Amino acid sequence: MKHSIVADTGALISLAIMDLLPHINQLLGQVYVPDKVIEEIQAGINMTGTNAINRALNKGWLIQQSITENDLLIELNKSLDAGEAQAICFAINKNYYILIDEKKGRKVAKRYQLKVVGSLAVLLQAKENNLIPLVKPLLLKLKEHGYYISEKLIRQILQKANE
Repeated sequence: MKHSIVADTGALISLAIMDLLPHINQLLGQVYVPDKVIEEIQAGINMTGTNAINRALNKGWLIQQSITENDLLIELNKSLDAGEAQAICFAINKNYYILIDEKKGRKVAKRYQLKVVGSLAVLLQAKENNLIPLVKPLLLKLKEHGYYISEKLIRQILQKANE
């Protein structure tokens, strides 16, 4: 799945909570993070995610990207939060994949024919590449941090992970 990819806030925080950021380039390739996504992360209350993301930026695992305002960004800002709008706009302009978990943002990204990747797909890939021993503890860790994952989705993920 290695491609240039643009990351949105929620998915990036999920990967930080699961401690997958040290493997992000190996799993996804080059990862760009728009300015507004960084601002949303810095303003957030999840210090685990914020600290891990700052470390990933400092180590060069993530590349901060400034986005110039344009008509597409203005249009996207009407229906999405600023981070999602910038991430989708940059992905469209560069024809990059997008790492995004939020349902509404995924729907908009797909409408623009972007290749969408979610944090749980990255989790499965980490297991397939033997970077983590088990998926289930990381799913539980996300739930402990307030992420909603349906029981049906958990069963599907665990089945794919052979757990």
